Amino acid sequence: MHKIKYLVMVAWIFLLGLTFTIPNSLAQSSSVPSDPLAQMEIAFEGNYSKAQIKEFMDLAMKLYSLPITNENYSRAGSALVAASFAAGALVEGAASATTIAANALGASATTIAGACSTALSSYDGPTEAEMNTAHALLATPAQVNTELLDVLVTDTFAESGQGAPGTTVSLKDKIGYLYKFMRNKIISGSAEIAIYNDDGTTKGQKSTISDDGNNFTRGEFGSGA
Repeated sequence: MHKIKYLVMVAWIFLLGLTFTIPNSLAQSSSVPSDPLAQMEIAFEGNYSKAQIKEFMDLAMKLYSLPITNENYSRAGSALVAASFAAGALVEGAASATTIAANALGASATTIAGACSTALSSYDGPTEAEMNTAHALLATPAQVNTELLDVLVTDTFAESGQGAPGTTVSLKDKIGYLYKFMRNKIISGSAEIAIYNDDGTTKGQKSTISDDGNNFTRGEFGSGA
C-alpha cells in the first residue's frame, strides 16, 4: 500500500514539473550527502533549490497523507529515480533502471511505470459540482460571527459553586469567579475573608487574612466549606 502511495506521489511530482537525472559525479561518488533533500538538490534538473524541492515534496506528501519525514523524502527520491528511468528521462551513468528500481522499491521499472499509469488513469477527482456542494456545507464568515456573538450575548452560565478555584480552569470559569467576587456578598473579619454564593448564606470561597502592623496578607482563596 505504501509503495502505491509513493508511486502516485511520484507521478504528481512529475506533473509539478520536476525531472530527475543522475550525474556521473553523483553516481560514482562515495561521498553522497546523507540529507535526502540535499541529494535531490544535486540530481534534479533545472537548478531547483533545496527549499523549492522541499515545497514540492511536502505538497505531494500532504496530498496522500504521508508523514513528512527524512525517511519518506529518501523513499520518494528513490522512487523518482526509478520512475524517471521508466519515463525515459536522461540519465548519465552506468547504473541500470532495473537495478535502481529493485534497490529502491523492490519492483522493476516496468512495474513502476505501469503502477503510475494505472493510478493516474483510475483517479476520480471531484467534479466542480461536487466541490461546490462541499463548499456550501462550510460555515460562512457571517455564520461564524453569529455563533460567536451568540456565545457572548445569548448563552448564560451558572455561578461557580462552593470549591477552591483551580489553577488550570477554563476562561469561562475564570471570568465567572471574577464576576462572582465582584457581585456577591463578602464578609471580612480579623482572620478570614469569605465570598458567599448567590443565596447569601453559603460560603463559596474563603481565605485567611492577617495584619502584623507592617503588612496585610491575604492567603490564596480555597473552598468556603
